[in-house]
Formats: sequence, C-alpha cells, structure tokens
Amino acid sequence: MTTMKNPLLGLRDDIGLKLFIAVFMVITVAVVIVPLWFIITASFSDPDAVMRGENLFWFVGFQTDGYRQIFSDPTIFSGYFNSAVYSGFGSLMGAALVIPYAFALSRRTFFARRFLTILVLIPMYFTGGLVPLYLVVRNLGLYNTRFVIIALGSFGAWNVIIARTYFATTLPDELWEAHLIDGGNYLQFFFHIVLPLSSAIIAVIMLFSGVAQWNDFFKGLIFLREQSKWPLQLILRDILTRVESSEMAMLMDVESMDERMRVAGIIRYGLIVVATAPVLLIFPFLQKYLVKGVMLGAVKG
Repeated sequence: MTTMKNPLLGLRDDIGLKLFIAVFMVITVAVVIVPLWFIITASFSDPDAVMRGENLFWFVGFQTDGYRQIFSDPTIFSGYFNSAVYSGFGSLMGAALVIPYAFALSRRTFFARRFLTILVLIPMYFTGGLVPLYLVVRNLGLYNTRFVIIALGSFGAWNVIIARTYFATTLPDELWEAHLIDGGNYLQFFFHIVLPLSSAIIAVIMLFSGVAQWNDFFKGLIFLREQSKWPLQLILRDILTRVESSEMAMLMDVESMDERMRVAGIIRYGLIVVATAPVLLIFPFLQKYLVKGVMLGAVKG
C-alpha cells in the first residue's frame, strides 16, 4: 500500500527556508550598513550629539568642520595620488604575475606543478620575519622607493589559488588539444585563447590587489621615509596624530583637553569616510566581477 505525500508539507518547508534566508540576509545587511551609516552621520554631526548616540538614523547638528580640517592639510592630496599610483600599478603587476603562474599550475601535465604549488602555500603559513625582509629591501636598494610598495603587495597566494581554480574548472583539456592539432604551442594558447576568455578572473585579481594596496598601511610605515611618498593611510594617521597632539591643538587655538578631544572625535570619523569613499564609489561598477570570483569553483559542469 503506497502512502501519499502531503504537497502542503513540502510547500511549508519551502516557505520556512525562504523566510529563514530572508531574515538572515536582512540581519547581514544591517550588520554592514548600520555601522557604515553611523560613521557617515557622525562625521557630519555635532560631536556632543554623537557621544549621546543621537545620530544613529540621521544627522544631528549638521557641520563640516572635520572635513575642513582634513582637506586644509595639503598632504591629503599627495596621499590620494600616491595611493592611486600604488593601487593602479599594484593591480596591474599583480595580474601580470598571478595569471601566468596560476595558469601553469592548472595544467596537469606541467612537470613542476607540485613544487610550485608548495612554494606558494608555504608563505601562507610561515614568513621569514620583518627584519630579514627589511634587510633584503635595503640591500636591493629599494628602501624609500615607490616600487617597493608596489612589488611587495602584488603577488598574493590566495589570488593564485583563486585563479588556478578558475583555469582548472573553465578551460577543458579539449581546448588545448584542439589548439595543438592546429599547430599552436602553449605560449600562443595562453595569449590568443586563455587571456581573451579570462577577463572575469583578471578583473577579480586586479580588484583584490588594488583594494589590498589601497588599504595597506604597514609597508609604507616600514619602508618609506619621505612624506611625499606616503600612501593615504599614513597621511591620515599623521593628521590624526597631529590633531591629538598639543602642537596641533595650539594651531587651532584649542585651550582645553575636552575641546581638543572633541575636535579629534570629529576628524576621526571624517578620516574613515575619506579613506573608504573611493573604494565604495568604485565597488558597484566591479561588483559583478567580485561575485563571479567568489563563486569560482562552487559549481562544476
């Protein structure tokens, strides 16, 4: 005797799953949007209102004093320029290094595939340390040069893994075999077939490398001596340090400690907006490539 399944039971489970996903996505979006919106409103609101938490939903006592203080410093524009140079050339160099390396690792017939894979994985878990890196950079004559910032952040192990997964799952061996029958070699195959089919992964690698370079702070702090070469993150740190110091307080005629901390609070939120605004403005135009990069290897066939 066969039992009939209740169709309403499956429908009820489906509705429950969709409701769970909807609630989960709303919570996830709120966790990202609420802090970001709070920082934006705090940068334009009265500091006293911010301390009382009155700016959670909208601006309170709208003012732009913090931004006037930030952009009155001429070094902010050199910081923007330097970070744009480091991010632009770093993303190009990252793609130029990662894409050929990852393509070679994706070929099963490549004799050094295992060795080069281990060579990439080891630095993910172990590093040589800061002092040996500093000595190498100094002995190569790269200390206090723009190239050291671009070069050190261009090659990422995670980017190699992502690109290798893309090539291994989207470029079938039959494509190479057909090219081989036509009399081509691996170099022609890479430039004439692989690169034109890999615009998505190239954009993803450039996006990851560019954002990492834009947000980087530590390399400039260690390897750059001249302020004219500092990236934006170092410039913003220097501005905040000077605001909180007695020297900057005297220049702004701030007499009390409370007033000095009040000014620093205004600028602190403004600095966050100034540092993240360019990335937030560019991200919507590159979002489809980022989503495609995250989904690489998730579905086969």
